Amino acid sequence: MCRPIRGWGALGLCFVTVLLAAMLVNLYGRDAQALNVMWAANGLLLTYLLLVPRWQWGRYILAGFTAMFLGSVLVGDPLRLNLLYNVLNTSEAFLAALLMRPRSAQLPQLTDTKYLLRFILFAVFAAPMLIAVVFALVGSAAGYPRPELLFTEWIAPDALGVAIIAPACIALYRCRFRTKLDWSAIGMQILVAALTAIALRQPEAVLLFFIFPLLMFIVMRYGIGWAAMSLLVLTAIGGTLTVHGHGDFVVISENEPISPNVRFQFYLAAGLCMVYLTAVLMENFIHTQKVLNHSVALHELITTNLSEVVIVNDLDGDCLYTSPASEKLLGTGNEMDACSKTDEPAFPNEQRTLRGAIEKVRAGDECGSMEYQLRRRDGRLVWVEVGLKLLKDPATGAPLGILKILRDIDQRKKQEEQLREAYRALETLATSDPLTHLANRRHFDKFLASEWRRSIRLQEPISVLVLDVDYFKTFNDAYGHLRGDCCLKQVAEATQDVVMRSSDLVARIGGEEFAVVLQNTDVQGASKIAENIRLSVLRRKIRHDGNPLGYVTISIGCSSCVPRTGQLVRDLIDRADQALYAAKRSGRNCIATAATCEHRDSVAIAS
Repeated sequence: MCRPIRGWGALGLCFVTVLLAAMLVNLYGRDAQALNVMWAANGLLLTYLLLVPRWQWGRYILAGFTAMFLGSVLVGDPLRLNLLYNVLNTSEAFLAALLMRPRSAQLPQLTDTKYLLRFILFAVFAAPMLIAVVFALVGSAAGYPRPELLFTEWIAPDALGVAIIAPACIALYRCRFRTKLDWSAIGMQILVAALTAIALRQPEAVLLFFIFPLLMFIVMRYGIGWAAMSLLVLTAIGGTLTVHGHGDFVVISENEPISPNVRFQFYLAAGLCMVYLTAVLMENFIHTQKVLNHSVALHELITTNLSEVVIVNDLDGDCLYTSPASEKLLGTGNEMDACSKTDEPAFPNEQRTLRGAIEKVRAGDECGSMEYQLRRRDGRLVWVEVGLKLLKDPATGAPLGILKILRDIDQRKKQEEQLREAYRALETLATSDPLTHLANRRHFDKFLASEWRRSIRLQEPISVLVLDVDYFKTFNDAYGHLRGDCCLKQVAEATQDVVMRSSDLVARIGGEEFAVVLQNTDVQGASKIAENIRLSVLRRKIRHDGNPLGYVTISIGCSSCVPRTGQLVRDLIDRADQALYAAKRSGRNCIATAATCEHRDSVAIAS
């Protein structure tokens, strides 16, 4: 990356290099008694203006003008003409820099396509052409008979000077930060020099065209900076030999009005166009390669660190790609193992479901997903979630394959199962009695309401038993609450010993009060079950001195009916409660039955 240059040392270097360039080119043109092939001083001054901050331009323009003026004076140029030339040369460099750098922070980047085009348009053509017009107008005003010749004499050397010197100097400036010289590039410059000297010593220009492939190789291998250096070498050697009467350009121009210098300048212009066009193509190629390499590196970085497994199958199901995460999830040793159907579900039903989902995606569904268990290579089953997506050609929209993204959800499934178990435990706590582990009043009400609706729908009888432990308060007073709790547990167990159908329900609905819901049971069946419960409790012979029998007994109220639409379930419970009170009034340790009809109730007591 190019960096701006600063300091008085750079300003002094600008003065010295521009001075030497002006002296050498003026001496070269005077000795040859011909037009200069290239005016190098403008290219040097433009290079410094492109590399320094804009606020320093004034001192560099002054240094450049002074150097060009002194260089011309030292070789004996007329003072008035010298002053005109160097004012125009300095103006040309300033105009080119101003057009190239509309912003102060913009630095030369000749490998950038847009910047290169602007450099050719503004620095190589526009600025020299505008100053050449001014020079021709001044010559015409001074009485020069052919101002068009002044235009061509000015524009060609200046354009070549800017086009060759500026890129070469910028390349040298950028190379100065390297710790060692690129000897292979220097060797290519020597080869160009030797080939140019040999080619222009021949009477034919055949060897000159072998320089162009060499320039193309240099620009592709070393970049536009070294290619510009090669053009500089070609200009220096070729221009010297041409103006001194060597080479095919001189032979061709013997009977032609175009001078050898102009022909050589056209040759250099062709080389410049070739170098710049090749540089543009190479820069685009290198940029594309960098983008691709960056994409590949980014892809590898993402897929290497991605926990999900990415699998790409073609439309026939063959695996095209598997991400590295497959080794951890699927237990595979390499990519080929991962492609050998190891992502198939472990169970046939899940396999059929997955194939159906894939067929739907093939048929046009944008994406699909499912969860299943797959068997790792070590035999362990793991839960995975797979997302499916149809891959399409971005240009044609034609389907290319199936993208499968496998995510390990085994831990999530375990957590979900733990949550379900916790919910079941919480639900059990919410619907069961903590002492007897029977259903509590909340569960009893919910269950009875559900069975009541079912009995209405099916027109089946339903029965409710309400049980109460006789003289339980005196039991607690005599033996304590711990013995009382133990007594209630034994009553619950005795009741469950009798009520064995899974469709029936035994619940604790109060302190010493229990209830039983009997499905599809009429009053005779309910009375028989109630009697069996009473006897089951009595057979346990739970000691109770406060009971006339000396043991714990229970009283039971029984209510049955075939419910019809419009009847309320609380009527069934109220009748059972009334029957229980009747049993209590009849001396306890007995059963009272209430058969509920439309408007009449009857209570029968059995002891």
